[in-house]
Amino acid sequence: MDTEIREKIKKIVKNEMGFQLGIYGECQHTIGLPNETYVMVRPNYSPIDGACVVLVTPTKCKKYTCKYPSAYNEWNLYEADLYEGDNYRDLHELKEALNILVNEDPGFWLN
Repeated sequence: MDTEIREKIKKIVKNEMGFQLGIYGECQHTIGLPNETYVMVRPNYSPIDGACVVLVTPTKCKKYTCKYPSAYNEWNLYEADLYEGDNYRDLHELKEALNILVNEDPGFWLN
């Protein structure tokens, strides 16, 4: 059941919405991430000195970060990105939430 749900989320997020799967950075472990069904979506940059990922579950989107050196640190919920739309009820709300979390504007620093 979990695999079927995960594959549906992957298909919609990657193929229909055009987001890239994976993480931003080099962290290779999942220590600190929730023990639930999710798909990892790659954000456009990390707001900390380390790795970053957006997790999409069947009902929520949340951003997690892992400071360098990642072998000595755990993933943590990125509190700065908590906002009203982290829960979604349909594909439109999912796309809006992912646009906010994945395409966070770094300002002029990356231009």
